[in-house]
This record gives sequence, C-alpha cells and structure tokens, in this order.
Amino acid sequence: MSYFRCYLLNASDKIVSVDSLEAEGDAAAMETAGQLILSKHTEFAAIEVWDCARRVGKIASPTRKPNLNS
Repeated sequence: MSYFRCYLLNASDKIVSVDSLEAEGDAAAMETAGQLILSKHTEFAAIEVWDCARRVGKIASPTRKPNLNS
C-alpha cells in the first residue's frame, strides 16, 4: 500500500484543503479520490492526487462549483 495526498481545489484551481488516502497503486488512488469528491468533499471543484512530487491525476467535480474559498 502507498500513501497519496489529495489536494482539494476551488473553481480557480487554488488549494483550499488537503486529505490523504492509502491505495494499492495509482489507479486505485484515482478511483478512491473520485469517490471522495462525490461523497465526502462535494463542496470542492476538483481533487488532485499526488504521490510525493509526482502528480497522479486530477478529477473535476461532476457539478460546477462557485468560486468559494478563494
């Protein structure tokens, strides 16, 4: 298992919160991050997944968010 950082972004792509997750690899981390943006972090515009200094990917919220938390 590996640990990944999840940066939660507002509509301006600014980091407004951070979470972490543990997953078997990149694909599993992205799947878990997708579930997080749909359930736990619904107020954010997107979530980026990072493995140390390597960006694994970004998932946009399925619904458009206002630019809160700028």
